[in-house]
Amino acid sequence: MNTAIDDSTLLAYLDGQLEADADYLRVEQALEQDAALRQRLQALVGQGEAIRSAFQAKLQEPVPPHLVAAIMSAPWPPLAQTAQRTAPDPSPPSPWRRLLRHWAGAWLGRRGGPMAGGAGGVGAAGGAGGAGGAGGAGGPAGAGAAPWLWQGVALASLAGLALLLLLGRAGPGVQAPTMQPHWAQVQAPLQDERVRVALQALPSGQVLRIGADTLELMGSFERAPGQHCRELQESRAVAGAVTQTLAVLCQTPDSGWAVAFAASETLPEGSFVTASGAQQAALQDFYDRLGAVEFLDAADEQARLAAGWQGPAPRP
Repeated sequence: MNTAIDDSTLLAYLDGQLEADADYLRVEQALEQDAALRQRLQALVGQGEAIRSAFQAKLQEPVPPHLVAAIMSAPWPPLAQTAQRTAPDPSPPSPWRRLLRHWAGAWLGRRGGPMAGGAGGVGAAGGAGGAGGAGGAGGPAGAGAAPWLWQGVALASLAGLALLLLLGRAGPGVQAPTMQPHWAQVQAPLQDERVRVALQALPSGQVLRIGADTLELMGSFERAPGQHCRELQESRAVAGAVTQTLAVLCQTPDSGWAVAFAASETLPEGSFVTASGAQQAALQDFYDRLGAVEFLDAADEQARLAAGWQGPAPRP
């Protein structure tokens, strides 16, 4: 029996994890000469196959809905922090920014700021000549108000400079940012990752909550052999209103999803949110145009989920 080669070395040999070609040669030569070592290797292979077989069924199961909901409900890092972390701006301040900083320190700092000492020095020199006392105590009122007047002028100048900086950075022809369109655009490929994961992983009747938004899978059916469709209802809160969307999404040849039907309605926040009669009527008209639509039962849908919605799954 070859005792120089232990089980960890045999496992590394099976996994292709030995460090050098000489190590592989040493193990192979030992296996040729030692029948007991070959039996140990075969036992390790059998153990690995037994472990894989024991967990194969579990690995084929779909992800439990509560885990999907927990992952998708987890807070995303703030976009501003992500941008700051991934795209720092190493460029030095522009001349405009340096000028802006200088004016801020010079004009707004007259009262106790960096320029206060310089102003005091001028006053002291004037006092030595006999005019400083008159100007500070008995001079015209405009002299005492001058710092405040200059501060107002400085503020207006700073505002103008800030506007110029923003326009210069944005460039010509820049328009105000617009809201991204809702994902439920008929005949458009689905781009919303939350909805895509819900379609792939959640059974009908499951409600996914993401902050103040909710997404509920209503049912599944087969539009054509191997092409599945799923009906869902989404409530999304935006700017004091709730957008209620009723939609049907069907698989595309590239294993994605596309919106086949969508009807949305926006209501004031706090209203009782449910699909309206107009939405339901439009949905029924869509189903009538499709022809006979037979929704999958729970067991059949679970089989399609387990198969990843790939092809017609074997019916139970």
